[in-house]
Amino acid sequence: MKYSKKIIDIILALKPAIEKNNLYNFNLDEALTQYNVSIDDFYKYFPNKISSMSLIYFSYLSEKSVVSSKEFLKNEKSISKKVAHILNSKISLIQQEKELSIFFIKYCIIKPILIVKASYYFSDLVWKELNDSSTDFNYYTKRGILSKIYISSLFYWIKTKNLSDTKVYILRQIASIRVLGKIKSCKEAVLEKISSIDLIRYLDFRHK
Repeated sequence: MKYSKKIIDIILALKPAIEKNNLYNFNLDEALTQYNVSIDDFYKYFPNKISSMSLIYFSYLSEKSVVSSKEFLKNEKSISKKVAHILNSKISLIQQEKELSIFFIKYCIIKPILIVKASYYFSDLVWKELNDSSTDFNYYTKRGILSKIYISSLFYWIKTKNLSDTKVYILRQIASIRVLGKIKSCKEAVLEKISSIDLIRYLDFRHK
């Protein structure tokens, strides 16, 4: 989904209220009036108020992270390095809008379904960009594992507020992956044992 400049401008227009820690669902109309945002336009794009804003914000950054990584992806063969690059790009974009990111992450923490949706959107976007052709179990496993890595990295960032440390954390996870053997033959048993990062290195072998 491509987001128009108007949609993103609405979020940015409300940034002062977010920075003042003064934006809630109950006072949205008041904030919209204060910052000259059309109430009709807002509810057209954000029918579920801050929940809609959160999903659109993270989805927009996900799309930007993929677009900004395209040149790197052309020349890189390693699946794990491609994934790490896109995820690092996403974290960099989150850092650039630090106050907005903290606000939306904290909002998603109290509504976990939102962060699950946002993480799956990111994961699906990444695998489609990498031309993943897996089906059945592998299709869902790849997205589930990458979603878990994404959420873990997001929480690490909000805990440290440090971009370079978070990037090291991401790379450390991927570098410590152990190669899995026959993932299809063990399914549920494997999923209970592997960590969130085990599959990415395995996928390098699957794509060679």
